[in-house]
Amino acid sequence: GYSRDMEHRGCGQLLGPSIDAPGAWHSQGGQDRIVSSVFEGQRGGYFVDLAAASPVVLSNSRTLERDFAWRGLCIEGNHRLIASLMRERNCSVVHTLISSRAANVTYTENKLGKQGFNHISSRRGAAGGANVHSALPLEAVLRANGAPAVMEYLSLDVENHERAVLEHFPFGSYRWHALSIETVEPALAATLTRHGYVHALDVYHPLPDGRRKLLDHFYLHEAIPGGVDAARKRARASKQLWDGAMARRPLSGLSEESVYRVNCGGVPEAFVASGGNDTALFSPRRACSCSI
Repeated sequence: GYSRDMEHRGCGQLLGPSIDAPGAWHSQGGQDRIVSSVFEGQRGGYFVDLAAASPVVLSNSRTLERDFAWRGLCIEGNHRLIASLMRERNCSVVHTLISSRAANVTYTENKLGKQGFNHISSRRGAAGGANVHSALPLEAVLRANGAPAVMEYLSLDVENHERAVLEHFPFGSYRWHALSIETVEPALAATLTRHGYVHALDVYHPLPDGRRKLLDHFYLHEAIPGGVDAARKRARASKQLWDGAMARRPLSGLSEESVYRVNCGGVPEAFVASGGNDTALFSPRRACSCSI
C-alpha cells in the first residue's frame, strides 16, 4: 500500500471522500482497470484480496465487485478495518493474517493503525510496539470459504511477506489467471514460473520528486482463456492509457492527492477512456487530507 511512503513524509493515513459509485476505479496504479481489461469486462469473476485494507480507497477489488458483479474474499488481519469492510463491501470478509503455515506471527501497525500494517514477520518475539496474532495458510482460508479451484485474480500486498504466503502454496489445487504482487523476490519469481505464471508488466506510481515507486508485479497464468499473449497486450494497453490519463488529471494545490499523485478519490472510467484529454470528465471532489 501507499501509506508507508506517505508515512515517511509525516503522513499516517489518507482521509477523504471516494467515489464509491459505478464507473470509478479505485486502485492506486490502475490495477483494477488492468484486471478488467485482461478479462475483457468479464462479469461474475472471483477474486482474493490479500490484504484488503480500506473498503474503497486504493482498493484493487472494489470496482470489480461493484461494477462487474465479481465475488470473492477480502482477507484482512488488522482488526480496525474489519467493521468497515463488512459494512461497505459485499465480499466475504475474513479476519486473519496469512502465512506459510498455521502459526503466531508478529506485526506492527502504521500510524493510527487504520490503513494496514507496516511490517509482518514470522520470527518469534515481538519488538516494542509489535503485536502477536495467529496466522493461517492461504489454502486453509480458501478451503474454509469454498473458493473455486480456478479463480480470476489474486491481489497480494502483505508488506514483504508475499513469499511466506506462497512458498508452500498448493498451486496444483488452486490457480488464479491473474496476479498482482507487491514484492517478488527471486525465489518467489522462480516458484511462479515453475507453476505456469508469466510476468506481464510492472505497475509504477509517480512520486513527488520525479522518481517512480514500484507498486506491483503483474503475472498471468499460461492457461488464461484466450492465451497469455493477448491478455498481456490488453494489460499493457490498459496501463498505458491509465498512465496517460493520470498525468493529465486536473489536480491543483497542496492536497495529498495532488502532491503524492495518489488515487484516493476514485478515477472515472470516462476520463481514463478519453486519455485524460477531457478534463470535464474528471469528477470534482474535496481534496483528501492527511491524518498525522
